Amino acid sequence: MKLQLALVAGLFFLLTADPSLAAKPQVSISTNRSFISFVGRTANVILIVRMEVHEGNRRLKVSCDGIDGGVFVSTSRDFSQGKGQAKIYDIGFLLTPATYRCEAVLSRKAEEDGKTKEFTSFVEVIVH
Repeated sequence: MKLQLALVAGLFFLLTADPSLAAKPQVSISTNRSFISFVGRTANVILIVRMEVHEGNRRLKVSCDGIDGGVFVSTSRDFSQGKGQAKIYDIGFLLTPATYRCEAVLSRKAEEDGKTKEFTSFVEVIVH
């Protein structure tokens, strides 16, 4: 009986720990964590945004906000009736030396009630 219980418990933890079985995030943002600008000028920061393609998607907004004195930059892409979407977007910004919080926000119209939901992901980027 103890052996069976141990096997069931082990199988439970194995299945719940498998990342392929976990729910996928609707939007994610990633990049290298650190960039170098030449002689205090700007650095070309490339962000990779992945999103789940869905007919309810209406807008993808990507922004970087300087935490310690940097600039604020943003861009967005609208999807008409969920059309014209890609799974991956490469987005570049010229950023001055600072630490940035870069964020991707995906707005989606819910099928059930028609309300807009937002899915958010962020990454910290350092420009030297």
